[in-house]
Amino acid sequence: MTNLTQVKNSIIQPVLDTLPSALTSPAALNLLAYTFLAESGGGEYVTQLGGGPALGPFQMEPATHDDCWRNYLDYEPVLADAGRRLACGSAPTAQQLAGNWLYAAFMCRIKYARSPLSLPAANDAAGLVAYWKQIYNSALGAGAADTAHAALAEQAIAA
Repeated sequence: MTNLTQVKNSIIQPVLDTLPSALTSPAALNLLAYTFLAESGGGEYVTQLGGGPALGPFQMEPATHDDCWRNYLDYEPVLADAGRRLACGSAPTAQQLAGNWLYAAFMCRIKYARSPLSLPAANDAAGLVAYWKQIYNSALGAGAADTAHAALAEQAIAA
């Protein structure tokens, strides 16, 4: 597993710093750090186990990536510009999720930003897990809002 404190300080927080203040908060930082742990084992997997389509340290599916652009970012020019900058000058594609962790963190935050639900408190491990399950992993996802995931959320908060 990658050093989570470094991921929070060197990847997630710098990405959040490029976004409008409404999308940045300690809760957003901890939610993305938790998602990193829950989805990829802390960066251990950059492609989904079992041959699934999800990519990157936040395990986003290409269809979700493309939907975020087509139905959200194309209508949010400030956010779209940030995404293009994080895509390092090339057209943003789902393939970048595996190797460009800054861009992957941005897309993870965008997925959450589309929800009308308020973020839980930054130190609410159970709330972070429930939010992740409802918004990111979904009812169809294999993840569970259980004690193992709550322990991961505690790690994300503490890092």
